Amino acid sequence: MPEGNNLSGNPFEGETERDARPFELLSRMSGVLKTLRDTNIKEIVGDVPEPSPRHIIALSHIVIFQPISVSDLAVHLHVSLATTSNLVSQLSNGGLVDRTEDPNDHRRTLVTLSKDKGTVAAQLIHQRMEPIIGGINKMGNDRFRMLCELLDELLEGIESNPRNPTVLDREVET
Repeated sequence: MPEGNNLSGNPFEGETERDARPFELLSRMSGVLKTLRDTNIKEIVGDVPEPSPRHIIALSHIVIFQPISVSDLAVHLHVSLATTSNLVSQLSNGGLVDRTEDPNDHRRTLVTLSKDKGTVAAQLIHQRMEPIIGGINKMGNDRFRMLCELLDELLEGIESNPRNPTVLDREVET
C-alpha cells in the first residue's frame, strides 16, 4: 500500500512526529490560557449578556491601550470590525466601557474604561494575569520578544495558508 494511503478514514493515522507538532503547540498554549479559562467571567464582566473569554480579552486590550479606536481594537484582536463593534457594544451595555467620538476624526469611535465598573474589571483582569506576568518576567525580555516574534510568524503562516477556512471565506466574499 502506498505511503499516505489511509483506508481507515482517520485523517491522523500514521502521523509523524513532525505532523504532531501543532497538537504539541496547542497543548502547551492551552496550559497558558487556562488562567483565563478558569476565570469567573461573570465576576469580571457583570451585566454583559452571554459573557465569554473574548470579552475579557477585548477588555484587557482596552485597559492597556485606552483610549483606543474600535478599528484599532479590531486589529489587536485579529477579528473583523463588525465583531469588534459588537463586543464594544456589549461591554458598553454592561457599563464596563464608554464610547466617545474621536475629537480629531468624527468618523472614529474611541473606547475607554468606564469610571466605576471598568476600574473594578481591570483590577480583576490584572489579578488573573498575575501568573502569566510572572512567567513572562521569568523568561526575560529577550526570550519574551522572541516568543512574540515566533507567534506572529506562526499567525502569519496560518492566516496566509490557502487551506485556512478563514482565507477561503474571504475569497468567497470578494
